[in-house]
Amino acid sequence: MQSSEQHNAGTNPDGFDPKRSAFIPTRFADRSPVVTHRDDGTIILGNAISPDLRAPQMGSFLRRYADETPGAIFLAERRKDTDGVTWDCRTYGDIRRKVDAASQWLIDHGADRARPIVILSHNSLRHAILQLAAMQIGVPVLALSPAYSLASKDHQKLIGLIERFSPSHIFVEDTTPFAAALRRLTDLEGRLVAGTASAPFEFAVPFETLTSAIAGPEVDARFAAVSPDSVARILLTSGSTGDPKGVIVTQRMMLAVAESFATVWPFLLDRPPVMVDWLPWNHTAGANGTFNLILRAGGSLYIDDGKPTPAGIGRSVENLRSVSPTLMFNVPSAYDALIPQMEQDAEFAKHLLSGMDLLLYAAAGLPQNLWDRLERLSITMRGARIPIVSSLGSTETASPATLGWWGTGVSGSLGLPIPGIEAKLIKLNDTDMEVRFRGIGITPGYWNQPEATREAFDEEGFLRIGDAVRFSDPQDISAGLAYHGRLSENFKLTTGTFVIVGLLRLDLIKACEPYLQDVVIAGESRNDIGLLIIPSPNAPAEPHSHDYRDALRRTIDAYNARESGSSRRIARAIVMTELPDIDSGEITDKGYLNQRRIIARRAALVETLYADGPHPSVMLFAH
Repeated sequence: MQSSEQHNAGTNPDGFDPKRSAFIPTRFADRSPVVTHRDDGTIILGNAISPDLRAPQMGSFLRRYADETPGAIFLAERRKDTDGVTWDCRTYGDIRRKVDAASQWLIDHGADRARPIVILSHNSLRHAILQLAAMQIGVPVLALSPAYSLASKDHQKLIGLIERFSPSHIFVEDTTPFAAALRRLTDLEGRLVAGTASAPFEFAVPFETLTSAIAGPEVDARFAAVSPDSVARILLTSGSTGDPKGVIVTQRMMLAVAESFATVWPFLLDRPPVMVDWLPWNHTAGANGTFNLILRAGGSLYIDDGKPTPAGIGRSVENLRSVSPTLMFNVPSAYDALIPQMEQDAEFAKHLLSGMDLLLYAAAGLPQNLWDRLERLSITMRGARIPIVSSLGSTETASPATLGWWGTGVSGSLGLPIPGIEAKLIKLNDTDMEVRFRGIGITPGYWNQPEATREAFDEEGFLRIGDAVRFSDPQDISAGLAYHGRLSENFKLTTGTFVIVGLLRLDLIKACEPYLQDVVIAGESRNDIGLLIIPSPNAPAEPHSHDYRDALRRTIDAYNARESGSSRRIARAIVMTELPDIDSGEITDKGYLNQRRIIARRAALVETLYADGPHPSVMLFAH
């Protein structure tokens, strides 16, 4: 195992050094950071490039490309009733007609800015048409994670959200998988819209009824009344620090992000980008990032019905084999799954990378060994390195607040603030800083939650997002920022040593493959770090067997041998017998572990972990 790790970590025993290769020629904007140092050590970091919003709302770009390139593919989804991969492709002209028709139906049936349209199901053509139809006439869209309907047992969160937001209409692609959740909701007649309806929901309005309406002058009138300050979406926070809040996303926020992509990555406008993308539209990265980027640049978005999981990655690979993308936005686990596929299949690697302009990762750090393997593949297939970049943002920033737009050659850089955004960097220690954001891409607040809105901003109007960063190169601020943990998760040991939970968790998951699916980090106000282990379902031994414990012990011992500080070394661990529960708030709708809630709810298990007379289930590791 160590020899494999050494190879993957970029030791390159064959002498291959990707840093000697140039980057592919890519047209990026110049880096123009504006830096202000305050007497108290706080730094204000901005961008000299001024934001330039080219339209009053994102719907303007649908109309523009429907006029300029009506036959160009805008959206496509994979047909489910055919062998192999075939795509149902829809052009800008076709989507514009259906969007206007659906807007008319919504107007006729009383949809307005006071009550959102709720969408319960996954990304789809119908989902896209409905959200575009609502937003272009000033009706907010609230796309809820399907997990609230499909993963929950009691559906209490879904019921509470429907009561709280009181939607005028609710859409599901197919009522069959959502039947259990829909049965818990009341007053659905006249409000439920479905792509496919089944018993007992035959009363649902067929989606084709919406797209068969005849658009009249009311659509253009409502379109013209939408301004940059109009509410376009309501997106829920993850709930990792409490109950989910409804983040107001205005047209201005979406425009600011879309125009920033086009400004710092001008190559997007040189040729229409193509993406095969799974990122869900109930989260900011998919809704405000990929979807609006494609719309702004007149590109094509192929809706990937796979996912970077053991069960879903095969579907994603099939989809990627059938389309040649020019951009990829993904989470590190997806690259971890795709890289071996490319290393084992040169034809697939050439197909996937031959037209690629840029690779972006977000939501977690990309281990340097994966970065190096990606660069090796791009050099082999292209003769040069494809730029690999990252970003930092939150639901409240409409996706990226910082973005990389240059080739760094090293993992970890979050880039610099996008045009129109300032970062306030508040010193925590010699290297770490709390980061806050202010600017045109920042939410005005939370839907009907004035107190939460006030608490979210400091006295200067900077949004507190709860993350810590540091400079990638303290001697060169233009090298950008690097992520260094979530403030709400991080804690101190009794020694005063600061533990960066997010980074430690990711490193442990990687180090303990294939035995560990996830891990909860304990140790606040304790002498050392303890782990609550969530075993991998793909582990080669039963989670509570001696073989599993012995194998896990060896991997953690090997990990500890590489770490010297108490903020990184593991002293004790216990395998959880009751897995985290979404209904108890231990898992967010995005699938993340709510570390603090798990520790609070499993207080007895944590006490067992740290008991003086160790329980037989507790594994202890030498200091």
